[in-house]
Amino acid sequence: MLRRSFVILLIGVLFSSLLLSACGEKKEEEKKSESKEKTPIGVQLSWIDTIEFIDFYAADAQGYYDEAGLDVTTHRGGFDEQGHYIDPITRVLNGEVQFGVKAAADILAARAEGKPVVAIASIYQRSPASIVSLGESNITQPADLKGKRVMVEFGTNLTALYFAFLAAEGIERSDIVEVVNEGHVVDPLLNGEVDAYLGFITNESLQVKHRAQGEVNDLFLSDYGVDTYVNTIFTTEDMIKNQPDLVEAFLRATLRGAEWAVANPDQAAELVVQRFGDQLPETVKELQKEAMQASLPLLNPAGSKIGMMQPEVWEFTQQMLLDQGTLSEPVEIEKAYTLEFLNKIYQ
Repeated sequence: MLRRSFVILLIGVLFSSLLLSACGEKKEEEKKSESKEKTPIGVQLSWIDTIEFIDFYAADAQGYYDEAGLDVTTHRGGFDEQGHYIDPITRVLNGEVQFGVKAAADILAARAEGKPVVAIASIYQRSPASIVSLGESNITQPADLKGKRVMVEFGTNLTALYFAFLAAEGIERSDIVEVVNEGHVVDPLLNGEVDAYLGFITNESLQVKHRAQGEVNDLFLSDYGVDTYVNTIFTTEDMIKNQPDLVEAFLRATLRGAEWAVANPDQAAELVVQRFGDQLPETVKELQKEAMQASLPLLNPAGSKIGMMQPEVWEFTQQMLLDQGTLSEPVEIEKAYTLEFLNKIYQ
């Protein structure tokens, strides 16, 4: 009986030792996994932190970048302390960051200058450009703009779309009373100083709808065939050639972030407010849920896949720039963007 008890005790001790050893090895493996260095990645945004860049924020918050072995940092866009615009193309080419966000028109203009930047996806697949007006102005179709006061921010890609829209509708600029947008706020429209305002349906249009007392009308430019990619994700030819696996891993995780946001729009909006609410103007902060809802058909239009780009949109963008004299001659469009990574991800 004593011998049997001794054997049972010995087996128990051995089992406990093995169990402790296995737990120790498991913890050691977990420590190794946690301590494994992630590849640092920088992304220069084209504007301030809003729902417009939810792809990146969601991919980070949901751990998709971690799973891909990436340590991704997004850099707020807009203007620096000296009032200079922070140009994503310059920062990417200087090697300060690996990826940036910029309009397709900017990518084409950069290519015309010999800058080796390449778009790999588009956040919005439809342009959010819109001309918003109060119902009392009775602007329900393009022709109604004639003789009206329209506030326009000149010198931007938004302006290029506005010019293309007028040309497509056979409206002369002289038919419109153009007012320069200097304050970047919608108050002049609400105060009756202008009749219409050129902006985004995900921003200025929402502000007007939120603050206006009555009906608000939108002329969504892409509904009239004037469409382009306002925020492509781009990198350099060198990155694509020498680090394709890294480019694919980053884009795959980012698209997963966008998919999560589309499936969870309210949570996506809350994420933006939690992370950046203290940096946003109150009029922008309070409308992030509405902005996310307005973004859904832009992020994930019917018949397409998130991030996808179409050749005809790039061709339209180039023709628009040629017509307006921004480009003096065509560039090789097929080198300005690539579907290589999108096609691989979606197979």
